[in-house]
Amino acid sequence: GQAIPMGEVMGPLTALPQLIAAARLPEVILAVVTVAIIWFTPSLVKRLAPPLLVALVIGTVLSLTLLNGGQGAEVEGMRRISEIPSGFPQLVMPHFEPGLFQLMVVDALVLMAVLAGIALKVRIDIIDWSFLRRAHHVLIKGAVIRYGVILLTMLVDLIAAVGVGIFVANILTIEKMSTLETKSVKAISTADDDLNQPENEKALLDQGGGKVLLFQLIGLMIFGLAKTISRKHNAMQECESIVVDLSEVSPMGVTASLALENAVKEALGKERNVDVVGAEGSTLKRLRSLKVYSLLPHDHVEMSRAEALADAVNSRSQIGMV
Repeated sequence: GQAIPMGEVMGPLTALPQLIAAARLPEVILAVVTVAIIWFTPSLVKRLAPPLLVALVIGTVLSLTLLNGGQGAEVEGMRRISEIPSGFPQLVMPHFEPGLFQLMVVDALVLMAVLAGIALKVRIDIIDWSFLRRAHHVLIKGAVIRYGVILLTMLVDLIAAVGVGIFVANILTIEKMSTLETKSVKAISTADDDLNQPENEKALLDQGGGKVLLFQLIGLMIFGLAKTISRKHNAMQECESIVVDLSEVSPMGVTASLALENAVKEALGKERNVDVVGAEGSTLKRLRSLKVYSLLPHDHVEMSRAEALADAVNSRSQIGMV
């Protein structure tokens, strides 16, 4: 029933010894009884009345009878929310609403200790205990985020805790998707038995002699393409022709599209032969809106993968003849 000290969470924690020393026994008893009623109300009673209402009524009755320490809001026994003003009221026209009954009776009788007990039970119910008991067995990173949010909520602020939790969770999600995207990018310069391609395309890669690079992107391309392209940089440096296959990409994000544009510009700047094939739907629309296709000759963006590989091999042969 005491006033909450200033200073968010650290204020009450710092003043905890003083709060305990100033606690009044009747209020402590009433708060404990309130929590016990809410927690241990039988299921049969719950069907008839909410436990919070039962605790409110019983707590109020106890405060007025067995635990009554006097009248008023700040007597030694019980601290109440407010008093009903004494004296004659001003003459007004008769007016009554249901809300006035709560103002006149309920608010005047409800004790701070009862409300504290109810608030404690509500806050305990908010916590996802089922998840907390099993979090460290399911996902360590998720458990760390959840425990961190709870700790920040207690020591700092709820809004700040939620903001930090969302930020960290997004960072972990981006890292996870980047890892998945890295596995979906292949730089192929020689055919092997594990390569899932038609035999004629494998033959074309073999004819390229390791100088024709098939840069194949598969699946969702949003976050990790720039990092992946930088990792494949050495393979791109050693080739003479690059075929970028986007036939299995859906969709391609803006960041990935810009990374692809930079890779194409770099290859063209080093006089590499570049073909971009297979783009469809939203991927094709995005590349066109970013003017990526304007960097390449018209016939280098409308061929199939097999035609692009054949063109790359023929270009290398012509260079060798020269």
